[in-house]
Amino acid sequence: MFQPRRILCLTDFSSNAALTLQVAVDVARHYGAAVLVLHVADTLGPEKLSYAEATTRLQPEAHVAALWQRLRESAPAQPGLEIRHLLREGAPAAVIEQVVAEEHCDLLVLGTHGRTGLSHLLMGSLAEDIIRHCPCPVLVHKYPVADIAA
Repeated sequence: MFQPRRILCLTDFSSNAALTLQVAVDVARHYGAAVLVLHVADTLGPEKLSYAEATTRLQPEAHVAALWQRLRESAPAQPGLEIRHLLREGAPAAVIEQVVAEEHCDLLVLGTHGRTGLSHLLMGSLAEDIIRHCPCPVLVHKYPVADIAA
């Protein structure tokens, strides 16, 4: 019987990601699981500086602290539920796969815009890439239709 103990939920701090987090929280409460909320900061700029290099060379340390603050605010503590916050850098699909393995996650919950046709072809699909390579089950939360056109 499927019974997740560690649920990884991705966030980009958007209102849609908040809806996806609520799905993860609901599943976690049902199974008595912990929720790990992950934000992946991609590499920055044309110089191909990593997130860490950019924050130490080009920006004050406050930038990293601000990201941690946003992460904690996006998934505040909830009574009776273990929530952990993770901030990583790199190519999102690779980082997510690494975190799933390192943290022994049983379920990944992510949101998708559900784009199709030309917009999917031009933008690709992070969700599709993750589904193909993730070593654990993936629950995909499709954002509300009104937000897809935006």
